[in-house]
Amino acid sequence: MADMCLCALVVEGSAVEVREFVKVAQPLRRLSQPEDSYDCSLLSFRRLDPRPDEEDLTDIYGTPSPEPEDCTRTRLKRVGATRARVEYRFLTKWSGPYVLFRRVSKQFPRLEFLLGAVAPAVDETNCWYFHQGRGRNWKMPDHRREGIRTEAYRAEGLDIEEDDDLGIDVEADHTMMIEALAHWTPARRRAARPSRKRAN
Repeated sequence: MADMCLCALVVEGSAVEVREFVKVAQPLRRLSQPEDSYDCSLLSFRRLDPRPDEEDLTDIYGTPSPEPEDCTRTRLKRVGATRARVEYRFLTKWSGPYVLFRRVSKQFPRLEFLLGAVAPAVDETNCWYFHQGRGRNWKMPDHRREGIRTEAYRAEGLDIEEDDDLGIDVEADHTMMIEALAHWTPARRRAARPSRKRAN
C-alpha cells in the first residue's frame, strides 16, 4: 500500500448537471471486470475518457491506475437553492488523476471540480481546482503536513520518531485531505477563474 495515493473528487454545480455527471461517470455494465481489484461501480475513468489498454495512462490520466480502487461516493448534497455537490473517495497508484479531470472539466464546463491527493510515497498533499479545462493547484506546505502527522501520533500518546502505526497514519491522511479540500473556498475559486473581458 506504500505506493497508493488517497484521492477525493468533489463535483459542484447545478443540481441537474451534478446528477448528469454522476450518471455519466458510472461504468457501463459491459465494462465491468470482476476479476480485477478495481471498484469502478461508482466512478470509471475509462467511461469518462476511454483509452486502449496499451496506452501509457500515466501521461493520459496522471496516474498509472486504469480505474479507481475502493471507491465510495456520498449522496448529493444541496448547496443553496439550485446547486449541489457530490464527493468521491478512492485510491490510485502514486498520484491523482489530475490530467484526466482537467479534460473532464471541459466536458462539463458549468461544473467545478476539486481533486485532492494525499501521496505518502512522495510526501505530498495537494488539491487541484478545475473549471472549464483550466486548473490551479495548491500544495500543502511540508511543515503543515508533518505537523498534522506528528499531532495525530501525539494525541495517541506516541512519538512519531519512535513509533509506527498504520491506523494513525491513515487518520492523519484523512485530516490532510479535509484541510486540502477546504483550501479552495468559494472566494479562492472565483479568484482562480480567468476574468472575462469587458465588452466595448
